[in-house]
Amino acid sequence: MEDQNYQTYTEAQTPELKPLYSEQPKKKSNTWWIILLVVLLVLCCCVVIGGVVVFFMLASGQYRIDWSMLGPILSFL
Repeated sequence: MEDQNYQTYTEAQTPELKPLYSEQPKKKSNTWWIILLVVLLVLCCCVVIGGVVVFFMLASGQYRIDWSMLGPILSFL
């Protein structure tokens, strides 16, 4: 075994790599669309949950809508 001549591996030198373009391309950001969609989803869920709660309150018979109060409330708008 000692008569064999082993050599260690040396990594070949690579030339310095230069980028093809000097300016990096800009990546499009989709974070605003994602934030907007999440906010819209939360708002829709709140409206649906509120509607379901009002429906069950009215369906129970213990609550009713007093439509005569709708006029003064709308006059503030």
